[in-house]
Amino acid sequence: MARLSARYASALFDLAIESGKPDEFFEQAVFVRDTLRGTDYRHIITHPQIPTAKKLLLIDEAFAGKVHAGLCGFLRLAVSKNRESFIISGLSSFIRMMDEHNGRVTANVVCAAELGEKQAADLKALLERKIGKKVAIATKIDKSVIGGFYILMDGYFIDATIRKQLHDMKVSLL
Repeated sequence: MARLSARYASALFDLAIESGKPDEFFEQAVFVRDTLRGTDYRHIITHPQIPTAKKLLLIDEAFAGKVHAGLCGFLRLAVSKNRESFIISGLSSFIRMMDEHNGRVTANVVCAAELGEKQAADLKALLERKIGKKVAIATKIDKSVIGGFYILMDGYFIDATIRKQLHDMKVSLL
C-alpha cells in the first residue's frame, strides 16, 4: 500500500512542479484531502457497491473547477482503477513531499489546554530557529497530559508534560 501511495504522490509532485504553480497545487491537495477525510465523501467513494460512474460524478461535482485539472485527473484515475482507498494516503504523501521540498515541517503540539495566539507564535518562532525550517503548528487538546505539552515534529519528540514529570518522579522514587 505504501509503495502505491508513494507512486501516486511522486506523480502528483511531478505534475505540481510542471504546472508552474506548486504552492497552489499544494493548497488544493490539502483541501481535497481534508474534504475527503472529514466527510461522508470518503465513505461514498470507497464503498464497493456504489458504481464507479456515480463516484466519478461525485468527484466532478465536488472538485471540478475548484482544483487543478491534474488533481481531478488523479482522483478520477484512482476511482476508475478501483484504488479509491489510496487517495487520502497518496495525497498525504504528496503533501509531505511538498513540505520537504519547500523546507516546511508541521509540529503536532498536544497540550492540556488550547494554546494562546502569542504562545503559538512564540513556540513557532522558537522551533523555526532551532531546526532552520518553516514550521506550521497543529494543536490537539488531550486532558490526560495534565499540563504542559508534547511536540511531534520531523522525527523529533519533545515531552514537557506534567504527566511525564510525574512518571519520572514515580520511577525515581521506586
